[in-house]
Amino acid sequence: MDKLYIVLLIAVLAVLAGGLLMLRVQQAAPGGDKLRWAFGALRRAALPFAIRATIALGALGAILFLIFAFIPGLSLRLAFSALIGVAASLFAVHVSLHSGVRAITNAAAAATRSPAVVVRKAMAAGAAGGFSAAGIALLALAALVLVFAHGAEAAILGEMLLHNLAGFVLGTCAVAIVFRCGGGIASQAAAMAQASAQSDVQPESGEVKNPADICAIACESVSGMGGLAAEYCTVLSASLTAAMILGVVALKSSLGTAYPLLIAAAGLTASLIAMLWVFRSPAQKPLSAARAGQLVATMFMLMLALLITLLSHVPIGIFLAVLFGAAAGGINALADDYYANHKPKPAAVQDGGWAFLDALWIGSRASLLPVITLAATAVGAFAVCGGFKEPAKGMFGLGLAAVGITAAGAYRIASQASACILKQAARIAPIAGLDQINITTLNSIQDSLPCACTVRGHSVAAFALAGLGLYAAFTHSANLPTSDLNQPLVLGGLLIGATLVLWSAGGALRATRLAAKSLSAEVKRQFAEISGLAEGQAEGNYERCSEIAAAHSIRGLGYSSLALVAAAVVFGGVFRLLKVWLYAGTRSAGGGELAAGMIAGAVLLSLVIGLMAAGLAGTISSLRKNAGATPEGAFTASLGAAIASAAAPMLMFAPILLASAALAFSGWLR
Repeated sequence: MDKLYIVLLIAVLAVLAGGLLMLRVQQAAPGGDKLRWAFGALRRAALPFAIRATIALGALGAILFLIFAFIPGLSLRLAFSALIGVAASLFAVHVSLHSGVRAITNAAAAATRSPAVVVRKAMAAGAAGGFSAAGIALLALAALVLVFAHGAEAAILGEMLLHNLAGFVLGTCAVAIVFRCGGGIASQAAAMAQASAQSDVQPESGEVKNPADICAIACESVSGMGGLAAEYCTVLSASLTAAMILGVVALKSSLGTAYPLLIAAAGLTASLIAMLWVFRSPAQKPLSAARAGQLVATMFMLMLALLITLLSHVPIGIFLAVLFGAAAGGINALADDYYANHKPKPAAVQDGGWAFLDALWIGSRASLLPVITLAATAVGAFAVCGGFKEPAKGMFGLGLAAVGITAAGAYRIASQASACILKQAARIAPIAGLDQINITTLNSIQDSLPCACTVRGHSVAAFALAGLGLYAAFTHSANLPTSDLNQPLVLGGLLIGATLVLWSAGGALRATRLAAKSLSAEVKRQFAEISGLAEGQAEGNYERCSEIAAAHSIRGLGYSSLALVAAAVVFGGVFRLLKVWLYAGTRSAGGGELAAGMIAGAVLLSLVIGLMAAGLAGTISSLRKNAGATPEGAFTASLGAAIASAAAPMLMFAPILLASAALAFSGWLR
């Protein structure tokens, strides 16, 4: 356990680095009067969403604390870990969001200087969120292990980790759903309302400050920056939790807990090195350096992981499992970049319906290589750790593969957040009245980067491996050495879990429709009642638009999330009682088979459909830029963007939410 103090030190340094970068971004001059206005408008539009979401999550944290603390069979430590998970993820969200909103106008102002300055300002803000998210998640997990499991014997260490850390994953996942999915719902609803207002309201000036347009930029910033930080907190904590629980079982010592945390610390250190390398790269090639930074981070992470493996005297197969996970991440990233930059055929752009079918075909193709890669990674990690002789070690290898694909993710999150910042800077530039040269510079920079405000295939793959790790941890905690598909409860669980995930994604799309309908009515009301708005001489009520979008998104996601958590507990509990009645104590009376099947079904469906939705992103992005010629094209682009930005994130988070809830209540399901 003494090795964990090294992890704590690295995590603290990462949080400090994120804080210093945030201060650096905040201290930069926002530009002229128009850009100062743009910053104030974005801040006023983003603040109501952030406040409402924070209040809702605070209430959720209090409810989880009461449930875990006072219901028999659960524990006060589980309650504290859930509360810490919510607080840690909210910290990362607010650091990323405050840095990102300021960096949007900073990047727009820097367009008058050079593309290198623009990229570095965006990367600094993205790094503030990425390092804060990685550092706070690693710091909280290591601290929880030290406080709750320090000095415990290996025989009970796994159970202690299970009961302490499942709540942390549940808390971080709740925050990610609200900000990542909720921000995506709100931004797409605002974009639809903005299109509706343009068709129904004929502005008298070209400089109209459409309140829906400002709301869309602000809410997309919430999703693409704050939500992205919460997303990484979730996938990192899920991967580490699964690997630590399985590591104690496989290695029968505390080293099984320390090793995954050390690998994550190595990945965080490598991300810091890569970011320094990008900042010191030649000014003539900022984009090339930014793209190569992920390769630098991964290579440094693997070198440090090999050194940790040799110093820890563990089998080399454990390092190979980490290597397989990192390689899978690299292959998925290459597929990501290819499909994210895929352009639809010119003929298809003129007709939105045909373009949407083309996008669906591209999405289905985009899922093939990642699925094969992940299957090979899972089997390879299981084999190199000796899983065919000792299944517990093979499951540990699976957990380490999940850690390998996420360990160096702090740099990737920084890169994706910076792409979102540049996209919003290009959108705010004409609204803020920048000249055409600056607008062209910003558009050329952001066109060279893949779309980052929608779900990426690499993220879907990372969540799938994390979900498989949590599945393996749950089967251990529920005393299920195998989950045989011949068992009707497991097969039934597969069907229920897949259906629940699809239903939750449908709930996100329904929330988008309801929010768009309400926002459209509000925008039309403002154009009718606010004197001078249609002439560009007055401002709209951005705060009201953001409040409407936030209310609909949080309400819709709340229903879906509660249903997922309740399903794992209620279905498992009911079938547990049913087995007791059927077998009258002659057979193990547990509901874990159904819950295990639900987790597996949720992971499989979210992987395939999530990769397909991620493959839509590049084509839809191109379609939205070129589909203005026909109303059908614009409508189809909005529909595809809603799938990629609102439904796809829920597909990723649903299996993690389901698995963490099952782990938290695993004592009831045995």
